[in-house]
Amino acid sequence: MAYNLGTLRQTVKDRLTDQNFSSILIDQFINDEQREIFNYYDLPFNRASETQTLTAGASQFALPTGHQKTKVLSITAPAGYDNDLSRYYMPYGRFREAFRETSNYSSSIPTYWTIYNTNVLFAWEADKNYTFQHDYNKSATTLEDDADIPELPEEFQEILVIGALVRCLETNDDNDIAQYQNSKKNLLVQSMLKRFNPQQSGKVERLRNSARGI
Repeated sequence: MAYNLGTLRQTVKDRLTDQNFSSILIDQFINDEQREIFNYYDLPFNRASETQTLTAGASQFALPTGHQKTKVLSITAPAGYDNDLSRYYMPYGRFREAFRETSNYSSSIPTYWTIYNTNVLFAWEADKNYTFQHDYNKSATTLEDDADIPELPEEFQEILVIGALVRCLETNDDNDIAQYQNSKKNLLVQSMLKRFNPQQSGKVERLRNSARGI
């Protein structure tokens, strides 16, 4: 059986024994479950890398689409300027206290930086063109068409099925069954975490805390 939105939706309906349950809601719940995994954990399938350029005279560039959290920001070009800038990151408030106007500083190699809104900001303008490798955690892509394939690996599809099922049961006020199913799902999530981090007994970096206990 194909692993895609359409088959996941049908599996949820079969588990509910209700073929008339809203397909729109089930699709939403499948997406909600995948987003929850992406939003709360740092795992191989929600990591991405992008090459970005800061041109001479510029002091910012846009974050990649779907960016959630920067892991590493490094200069990779020109040759001889390779530098991991992760240690120069500053929270936005501290950054603005220290560097109020980029025009107060001579253009130079980028070092101190922060994130504000949808941009990476540097303390001063670049003195030449620089190329960066930006490693980050990304958001889940919304599944819309029946043939769309989730980014959660296929071997963990049961997490999406039960996660959506729990939300359907809650919609129907079947809260006791929903709680039982949610406990089953949480065990599957823990197994997945151990799979990707076998030396850490399932301990992975949390991007934030989950309201559903995973």
